Amino acid sequence: MKNVELKIKGMSCSHCTKSVEDTLKDLSGVISVNVSLENANAVVEFDDSKVSIDTIIESIKELEYEVSL
Repeated sequence: MKNVELKIKGMSCSHCTKSVEDTLKDLSGVISVNVSLENANAVVEFDDSKVSIDTIIESIKELEYEVSL
């Protein structure tokens, strides 16, 4: 299991955080997600044998947010 904190730019409301959270929870291998609008980040616990950090980042970018480690 790995944990990663991703900085996310572009979220402006609770709907934004829920969108990111739901998208990541749907990925096979993601164990837990905590998205914070206030901190503009997401803390993700995942099984790196099932999902890569690149896949997680791309999933957020598909929602049209900027993401960085």
